[in-house]
Amino acid sequence: MKSVKRLIRIGAAAATLTVLPLVALAPEAAASTGATGARQAAPADEPSGGAVFVGDGVRIRSCPSTGCGVKGLGYRSHFVGWYCGEVQNGFAHIYDFTTKVDGWAATQYLSYYCD
Repeated sequence: MKSVKRLIRIGAAAATLTVLPLVALAPEAAASTGATGARQAAPADEPSGGAVFVGDGVRIRSCPSTGCGVKGLGYRSHFVGWYCGEVQNGFAHIYDFTTKVDGWAATQYLSYYCD
């Protein structure tokens, strides 16, 4: 009986040591990802395909032209959606879920597909 109570105490201690560091890290994790109380929503009409940046620092523009303003930069590590069929002037209409930027990226810097 003594050994059972001891195992229960050890199990409780192990669970506490496992959970507490995760709880303590939660605010730091939110701060490092830029999470705030006001979360931006995904676009109203969801991308139906996917894309991958084949380079880092790819410009995401406000329209399909090099003359348009840059809204953000894309990186290989980002999760990106593509609006299937929306390609104009060598630019694909994409949504960067990582940075929450909707715009156009040059197709030469993307690998994209429809689901």
